[in-house]
Amino acid sequence: LNTLDADSTARLLRDMLQQQGMFQRRPVVPIGSSSGPPFGNEVGTYNENPSTAASRKARRPQAQKPLALKAFSKLPSSQVGHLCIADEFNLQRMKEYYDRQKLKTSLEFDVLSVHKPAVDGNTKRDKDAFSIFLFKYGSVVFWGTPVSFKQVIEPDFMLAPRPNSEIAHAMEGRYPVELVATNFPVYCTYEIVYEEASEQSEISKQHFERTLKEMDHFQLPSRNSDELKLCISHALAQSAKIEYMELKIQELTQKCKPLPRELKDKGFVTIAERSLLQLRGEVLYYRLMLKSGSDLLDEPELFWEHEQLKPYFYVTKEFFDINARVRVLDAKLDASNEILGMLSDQFSQRHSSRLEWIVIWLVLVEVIMGALELMLDLKPW
Repeated sequence: LNTLDADSTARLLRDMLQQQGMFQRRPVVPIGSSSGPPFGNEVGTYNENPSTAASRKARRPQAQKPLALKAFSKLPSSQVGHLCIADEFNLQRMKEYYDRQKLKTSLEFDVLSVHKPAVDGNTKRDKDAFSIFLFKYGSVVFWGTPVSFKQVIEPDFMLAPRPNSEIAHAMEGRYPVELVATNFPVYCTYEIVYEEASEQSEISKQHFERTLKEMDHFQLPSRNSDELKLCISHALAQSAKIEYMELKIQELTQKCKPLPRELKDKGFVTIAERSLLQLRGEVLYYRLMLKSGSDLLDEPELFWEHEQLKPYFYVTKEFFDINARVRVLDAKLDASNEILGMLSDQFSQRHSSRLEWIVIWLVLVEVIMGALELMLDLKPW
C-alpha cells in the first residue's frame, strides 16, 4: 500500500470491501434534465401545483432509512403524469383518432393504450417516445418526457379544444380548462431499468414499494415494462378521478355548510326547493360514482391474465391512499346528505301544511255559501 498513491489505495480498499459485502455502490439519481424545466428538490415534484403537492405529501408515509437502489443504466428520469378531464370517454372514437395519426393503439380491458415506440427500440435516446392510457371514466395517464408531453397531451387534453376537434367530440362532460390546468397533471418520475442479460430482469415488490415511497419514483424492468405501466396506470387513473371528486365534493360541502347555521339562527332556511333538489342530485351522483354505478374502484380485468402484477397495483394504490380518500369522501357525502335530507323533510312538511290550509279555506268558503243560501233563500249555484 505504501507504493500506491491515494486514489489507487482508495480504489483497492473499496474493491476489497465490496468483495466482502461491506461496501455497496449507490447510483446518483438525476435531479434535473436539460430536456425540460428543472425538477424540484425532491424527485417527483416536477412542475406540480403547490397545493396538490402539499396535500399529496401529507398523505405519504414517513420516509424510511436511505435505500440502496439496484444498478441501472445512465438514463435521465422521465415523467408519469395523471389527470382527469371529463366524465366519460368514448374510447372507440379516440382509438380511431389516434389510428389516423399512425400511432400504435390497443383497446382491451376497457382501456385504450396509445404508444409511440422508440425509433431504435431504446427509449434512452428517443425523447419523442411515449405511452398514453385512457380510461372510460375520463382519466388519462401519460408516460414520457417533457418534450412528448407538450407535443401530445397539452394540445389534446390541457388546452381549450380547437374548433371541430375530433378528440373533443369523444369526451362527454368535459371539465373546464381552468380547473384542469390548475389541479392537473400530478407528476411522479420513472425509469426503465436496463440490467445485464445475465442478471434477472425483475424488481421485487419491496424494492418497488420503497423506491416509490422515498422518492415518488417508479423503477420498471425492461422485460415487462409495458405491462407494468398499464398496471400502475390503473391506480394512477383512479387517483386522478378521486382528485377531481375531492374538489367537487369540497365545493358541495361549502354550499351545505351555511344551511345548519341559518336554520339555527333564523328557524328557517332561504334556499329554494329547486336548489335543494339540485344539491341532493349532486350527492346522489357522486355517491353513485363511488359505489356501484361506476367501475372506478373495481379491480381491473387486466389481472385475470396477469395476476403477478397485482401486488404492484396495490402498492401504488396504497401510496396514493385511494381507499382512505374514498372513505373520507363517503363521510362527507353522508354528512351533506343528512343535512339536505332534514331540510327536504321540512319542505315536505311545509307543503303538507299548505295543502291542509287550502282544504280548510275551501271548507270555510263552502260553509259561508251554505249559510248565505239559507239566509237569502237562494237556489243552489
